Amino acid sequence: MADGEDRKAALVTQLAAQRAHLSRHSEAVRKSVDVAARAKASFAESPLKWIAASTFAGVLLTRLRRGKREPKKSAPAFSQPATRAAFLWPVAKMLFDLAKPALVSMLTARAASFVAGCTDPRRDRAR
Repeated sequence: MADGEDRKAALVTQLAAQRAHLSRHSEAVRKSVDVAARAKASFAESPLKWIAASTFAGVLLTRLRRGKREPKKSAPAFSQPATRAAFLWPVAKMLFDLAKPALVSMLTARAASFVAGCTDPRRDRAR
């Protein structure tokens, strides 16, 4: 029976040692995985290299994305002139934009009177 207890004690001490080892090395793993902190530190050490590399990458990407340019096709000519319905939407939008402040103040006043009516302490609560 003493042999079983000795084995149990050895396992407990081994487990405690492994936990201590993991806690020591977990901080190092967290630091090595934290990309944002490493990038900030690297930029603080050599900002000129980072600026030059990002400028080069930007120029390279803009040159690669450009590709072969094709001449633009002209828009097809409409055979019919614009109708009254085509002007309705811009006119309605302009009128709404002009009336918006008046509408907002009117709705605010109605909402305030509604809230005041609902929260009036003189109102009969027995109903």
